[in-house]
Amino acid sequence: MKKNLNYVLLKLLIVLSIIISLISSFYFQKDYFLSNDNEQHFYEMRTAYDNKEIPHTGARLVTSGLLVDDIARVPGAGFYSKFLLLFNLGGENYYTARIIDVSLYLLVLFIFLIWIYFRFGFVSAAIMTSFMAVNCIIFEVTTSFTNPNPVVMFSFLFCMFFAEYLRDEKYSKVFATLLFPVLAIMGQFHFAVYYGIVPTLLVYLIIKIDYSKKYFKYLALGVFISFLLYLPYLIVEIQNGFNNSLKMINLSKGYTVAFYKRFPQIYAQIIFPTFILNKFDVKTALTYWGIFSPIVIITIIISHIIVIASFVYSIMFLCKKDLFRGKRFKNDALLKEVLLFYFLYIPVAILCPMVLKGKGGGYVYHFSMFALSFFTILLFTNYLYYEKTKLFNLLIIFMFIHVLAVPWHYYKQNYYFSLIGKKQRLTYDIVKNMARDADGEPFTLYSRNIFNYAMNLFLTKKENTYTNQDYKIEYLITENTNSSLYAKDDSNIKIIPHHNLSLYYWYSTPNKPDFDDNSEQFLFDSNSILIYTNELFNLYRKKLN
Repeated sequence: MKKNLNYVLLKLLIVLSIIISLISSFYFQKDYFLSNDNEQHFYEMRTAYDNKEIPHTGARLVTSGLLVDDIARVPGAGFYSKFLLLFNLGGENYYTARIIDVSLYLLVLFIFLIWIYFRFGFVSAAIMTSFMAVNCIIFEVTTSFTNPNPVVMFSFLFCMFFAEYLRDEKYSKVFATLLFPVLAIMGQFHFAVYYGIVPTLLVYLIIKIDYSKKYFKYLALGVFISFLLYLPYLIVEIQNGFNNSLKMINLSKGYTVAFYKRFPQIYAQIIFPTFILNKFDVKTALTYWGIFSPIVIITIIISHIIVIASFVYSIMFLCKKDLFRGKRFKNDALLKEVLLFYFLYIPVAILCPMVLKGKGGGYVYHFSMFALSFFTILLFTNYLYYEKTKLFNLLIIFMFIHVLAVPWHYYKQNYYFSLIGKKQRLTYDIVKNMARDADGEPFTLYSRNIFNYAMNLFLTKKENTYTNQDYKIEYLITENTNSSLYAKDDSNIKIIPHHNLSLYYWYSTPNKPDFDDNSEQFLFDSNSILIYTNELFNLYRKKLN
């Protein structure tokens, strides 16, 4: 009877988790802001789109000024190819492209969870759905559309391919062939892949040399396919004297900070499944906890207890033959191999940056292990299900609280930044409507010069027909001083000069900085009409005879 009730509750948990995941993931898209890195990536994508080209390199390896171009970049075209594809599919609309992107993320995630069901059973699928579908990191990477976060999405694919390769069945040779190409694509989004999961796979294949020999030719084929994925980059590099490669080497030599000060945030691998956004250190996290309700604080603490207990139990599981007293759950032998890879990653990801003089990096450098990081919980929850029924019942109750609390927690932590995002969205909206109204006619604009920056950032070359001479239309953008989003000027606000009037820095301050403003030069007459308004801005048009 109790087991039947548990199954009903787990089914409800799956349905609730999926509904909350879908609603939250799409809701958080609305007002996500373009921060400094995001603006940089969006500008470069849009420039490539205007020039009808696909860059052979990806994101910059270090943050720099928007127009500074002499910076080492991630090798390969993966990042901007994906970005350009979505921008095209979205009809040149940034926000439509975001919706397509989050839909793709969720599709891959739900395929992964279905795979969990078939390989590890219903209980595993239910708990993994509630932990993974409603997760702060998933919310973060799906909203940060212009950052190279698809590594998380590809971590689901790698995890499935790796496990299927280990099953030693009919199609294992196919999955053996796909392992390295998936990692190669991940590496074109974030170069940290080559300091962590790639060397971990190589070490694992050496440790399991007998099994690796069986699939050697398929693994070798995968390496060759990976080489082909980098062939366009290599051709361009040969033509330009290995320009980007030399910049990468020089950048590596320039790391003078002691390694212990840039030690890899390897703990991220353990706490990815937890409640908090892992980018916050302990001090910051405690600060956030202080402003939330006691229920949320307790939920956060419990989630950490679960992942720590799962981590410890997984070590015991690897060291002992049978912790289930003869009750074997589905594919526990396969899970043991996956967990071996999980634990092998920890020393490899610490030693590789040290030996290769790479940057240790923050929690985002370990996104390639995101999917695998949940397998300790998968094991531990099955142990509770078979051996500790009362604790498992409490876990189910906790998971219902968890899936309700996580999106609320994420919303509260990002409330301030969502206001920035809302202002940016309204800026995007006003310049897009201006370009739509101009319909290719040359125009000029009277406003703060931040809107000139916004036009260069958001409008395509075809849309942006702004000019200072021989124009046929004059536009004026004013701000609605009655709006709750409006803030008065303050000349004391500091803007980072090299960011060229970044929208992020403009909107992330309580008061707006004093940019150049030529609004007063717009002369109202009988031809001047208000053609569009939104929550923050008004758009006036005057057609010239």
